[in-house]
Amino acid sequence: MTFGEMLLAEKQKRPPNKKKKKKKKRKSKASNGTTSTDVTKTTVTTRNQTSSNGAIRETTVVDISLNQTAMSSASRLFATSLKPGETVGQFDLPSTNILSVVVRHYCDFLLQNGLAPDAMDEIKLERDVSLSDRHWLVRCVKDTGGKEWYLAEFVGTAMPFLSIKKRGGLPTWIVQGRARPPSPKHAVKCVPPHLENVPRYTVKVEFSDCESCKAVFFDSVETALRMEAAFWLERQFRESHHHWYQQTLEEMMKKAITLEKFVPRDD
Repeated sequence: MTFGEMLLAEKQKRPPNKKKKKKKKRKSKASNGTTSTDVTKTTVTTRNQTSSNGAIRETTVVDISLNQTAMSSASRLFATSLKPGETVGQFDLPSTNILSVVVRHYCDFLLQNGLAPDAMDEIKLERDVSLSDRHWLVRCVKDTGGKEWYLAEFVGTAMPFLSIKKRGGLPTWIVQGRARPPSPKHAVKCVPPHLENVPRYTVKVEFSDCESCKAVFFDSVETALRMEAAFWLERQFRESHHHWYQQTLEEMMKKAITLEKFVPRDD
């Protein structure tokens, strides 16, 4: 049984929108996930940020060089099936596992049907999603208190995005072709309601498609990877107000193989 089947067998449907009472901001708890000691920091980009009181503060955005052995949970994050006796807990978010299943299914479809004869080697490299620079870019920033926050970008290119045509009711960030939501409010809508309280931190950073965009960072590398996978799945499979986690794995895999063109990696 796959992670997706396990999770989606008891799919969590978002209740009708209700007016929510304003909650007091809570301080983020220390994360049990991967910290900066698990990775090697490389490129540093310094940007000036304006704080709420109008003062300019310096924010350092650090790109992280990923190492397959850096995280003990790496194999679990991208596993495409459950081990005997293993289960998916109520508060687990197996989005990275579902992304891995969908990408592998799409690549296998291309390979088995000879649909990309000139890109076979590239597809084989892209097929198995892993914690590597081929598939992920991770960034790190520090808040004013010195706490580190992480943002992950899925950079695997084997599977292009589905067209947004005939998919009405999509949020603006998807319609605009953005890779991820720009605010916590939109970010938490990409996960089941009972997982909305994930600690996050918003800051402006530079992306290839946006010079100064707001982005949501998370309190561990693992959480950042899982949230980025959730964003990717939402952008890929959301239809109207029907989120990715409200669809079966079979539905998503069926949609995946409607894609016909392989997009080669642009190095």
